Amino acid sequence: MTPEAPAAPPTFTGVISTREVRVITADFEGRIMELNLNSGQRVRAGDSIGRLDDSDLKLQLERAKASEKAFRGEVGAAGARASALARQAKSQAILARAGAAPLAAVRNANAEAASAGASTSAASGHLGEAQVGRKQIEEMLKKADLKAPIDGVITMVSAKKGAIPQKGTILARVYDTRDLTVRFLVPHDLRATIQLGGRVKLAVEGVNHDIFASVQRISDEVEPPINSVIVEADIDDTKLVPDEVRVNANTTITLADARPTTTTTTTTTSSATTAGVLR
Repeated sequence: MTPEAPAAPPTFTGVISTREVRVITADFEGRIMELNLNSGQRVRAGDSIGRLDDSDLKLQLERAKASEKAFRGEVGAAGARASALARQAKSQAILARAGAAPLAAVRNANAEAASAGASTSAASGHLGEAQVGRKQIEEMLKKADLKAPIDGVITMVSAKKGAIPQKGTILARVYDTRDLTVRFLVPHDLRATIQLGGRVKLAVEGVNHDIFASVQRISDEVEPPINSVIVEADIDDTKLVPDEVRVNANTTITLADARPTTTTTTTTTSSATTAGVLR
């Protein structure tokens, strides 16, 4: 009887990523007036890549400055009144000790001085709130100019010129391609085939040589409904030329040190499902 031929080791589907990924967000709601942003575009940290309409914020800033000025005037007036009443209360106390003023007058003067002091404190609190509000608007205005947060490559652009994104909307992502990684799904029943520090081999479309990576992290959580765990491996960048491997490119992964088995094992997770979970 002919012995059963050994089967190929299991293969997995993954997505190329990077160690550091940062997002570009809209820090306030405003129309996108300028946009110099394209998927695959290489940027440097601090590069201007767009601008949000800040006209509403500028109006808010003018109102905030006016409020701050008014509250500063209230603080000055309240402080002057409190000082005058405090001096008056002191004078009444001196007169009362000399028998020249009734104690009731002293009590009334002290009460008025205390009330004026409370009014001054309240006005100071309002002034402080107005100053904080004004500073927050000024900080927002600085963020009207959209800038690249790190050196890297732009991907997953969702912004369009003329659109009005809500505050916090992610407009694009920047991947630092100096340190590439790969993320892939491993079915739970094959979890034991993956070990920390183990090597995996990548096959990427358009790259005509093997790429190796070392497993750095294995998620212990099973991702429903695909019943798989997420594995992250660090790619050996020293064997790659710049931009040879694209971020978010799909890749097929095999175990570099795997030994043939007598049972064929393949994964059935679709590339679309894999990409949706890993990106």
